Amino acid sequence: MPFDVAKADPALRDWVRSIHHGIETWFPLPEITTISHELRVLYWKAIEMERRRVEARWLPSFVRAMEEALRQASQVARDDLGSLPEKGAKILSGILRPLIWEAYRATSEAFYHRIEESVREKARLVNPMDVPYIRQALEYQLAEKITRIDQASKAHIRNLLIGHFTQADLNVENVIKDLADSYAFSRRRGEVIGRTEITYMSNAATHYSVEINMAVDEMTKDWLATNDARTRPTHSSADATQRNIPFHKPFEVGGSKLMFPGDSSLGAPGRETIQCRCTTLYNRPRRPRQLQPEPEPETVPKPSPAAPARPKPKPKPKPGRNVFRDKLWERDPEAYYEEVKRHGKRIMDEWLVELSRRPFQEPDLLKRYTTLVEDLSKAIQSGSQPSITEARDRLVGFIQESFKWRHDSLKALQKVLDKMETEGQPVSVRLAGWRGTKKAQRENLDKFEDVLSRILLSEKRESIQIKLKIVPQDRRPYALPDLREVYISPNMLDLPWNRVVAHEIGHVLERELPHLRAAMMHHLEMRTLGEEAVPLRRFSPLYREDEMAKPDKFEDPYVGKMYPGGYTEVLSMTIEALFDRGRMANVIANDRETFELVLGALFYGRRLP
Repeated sequence: MPFDVAKADPALRDWVRSIHHGIETWFPLPEITTISHELRVLYWKAIEMERRRVEARWLPSFVRAMEEALRQASQVARDDLGSLPEKGAKILSGILRPLIWEAYRATSEAFYHRIEESVREKARLVNPMDVPYIRQALEYQLAEKITRIDQASKAHIRNLLIGHFTQADLNVENVIKDLADSYAFSRRRGEVIGRTEITYMSNAATHYSVEINMAVDEMTKDWLATNDARTRPTHSSADATQRNIPFHKPFEVGGSKLMFPGDSSLGAPGRETIQCRCTTLYNRPRRPRQLQPEPEPETVPKPSPAAPARPKPKPKPKPGRNVFRDKLWERDPEAYYEEVKRHGKRIMDEWLVELSRRPFQEPDLLKRYTTLVEDLSKAIQSGSQPSITEARDRLVGFIQESFKWRHDSLKALQKVLDKMETEGQPVSVRLAGWRGTKKAQRENLDKFEDVLSRILLSEKRESIQIKLKIVPQDRRPYALPDLREVYISPNMLDLPWNRVVAHEIGHVLERELPHLRAAMMHHLEMRTLGEEAVPLRRFSPLYREDEMAKPDKFEDPYVGKMYPGGYTEVLSMTIEALFDRGRMANVIANDRETFELVLGALFYGRRLP
């Protein structure tokens, strides 16, 4: 039975009409708890129409890229047939990489402008491609996809050559003819790659636009499949079962986890992402309509001649600046980054001044610290390695002695916090799940909760529930930030303030608080600009072969580790210093810029008088 818009509920009818305006479906988001099948189909069709407009512009470019790659690979075959698998695959991936990135930008722009048109009267939106951590996450995902394309192309070409060697046909022109007919350089493959990446980017642009431009705490999402003969069974099943999923939770499709259709950042294989035509439907709970009572007619008595005039009420003072409402990290990431660094430096200076007042300390630690830092800078400029080593040793020794008693140093930091004005709401951190079998372990977890809840601020009062789970003693601890899960071994809580526990909790905090994440991503991007990633195994055999990092001049090369999905090790590696005296001295002495940045970001929302 066809869907009759005219007979629909008024709320649904208004939403259907909004489908034909702006992005034609998904801004403003539907404020309805249940969406009919007809509306879901209309939603998907509108998204698909927008994708096809982008595909019509870009698919011919992918076909031409395959033709150019075939031409260059043919020349390689004529020069050196033995190197064809390696060089041919590199040629193809080298041509595709910049093309896919350009298609990403065009797709994001197409969807972003549609969104902006539909809400222009309400707000000015932030383009996801202008946010550093999102751009870096997309670049990382693209690098992984190019690696897979490279490997698949190499296998195709190698199998083709094996066939020719088996048949004793080493005629180069015959190889080139078969190469042109093979899937590796075919028009069909170019279209598949182009269509897959455009669909992925349309969903990624939608997801990140919602994340950075809207309040997503109460938002849910539905998996929306095409449900025709070409739809994967796993995706049809997800369409029926994966509904009202919390925004920050992944979909579970065919045994894989995806934040949105086409996403592979959580390890989804190609069988769930290649040529996927699904999309995501984002929902907000219906807000109850507030009925306003009709105003009663006012009867104003005439004032008596002798009555004095009523004084005018004083205007209410305007609220002061709130750094979280300003969201400077979205409006101007560069200005936010510089502000956070200045804020952290001032907190560090105030911390040293407060430490000077503690017993057994020098009377002016800040002056001594500044002098040692200047000495180290001069030694670095001179280029003399003995001078650099001596200056660094003196600085490290000074910091180790100044922060010798953790109780005193944390008390001094608390004194600094007490005199800072608060411009945000406290964030309550709760460690749920495993609480330890010993009383000491439970007490140590309570200390973590207390310290983090007193440090962190946000735009509104909220609670971050972090689930603690157990791993075997011989396994590395890890975190799943999207799921708010931290995996540790029980012995890590036998002593208070275990820095590894703080490290893994830091990953979840970076994911949950956008102002933290923006500062860390921007710092990593600025410090490692133009630097090539290297295997971490170069620094320690404990790392896996696939772990890559840009070491820069961080206190530990692991700080520059590369992650998909907009995560870093900057916060986690540095927050350890607040829970470990030895780490604190090393970080402050060898990379005080990063330490001060993390201080400024952690205490963002507090201002010194």
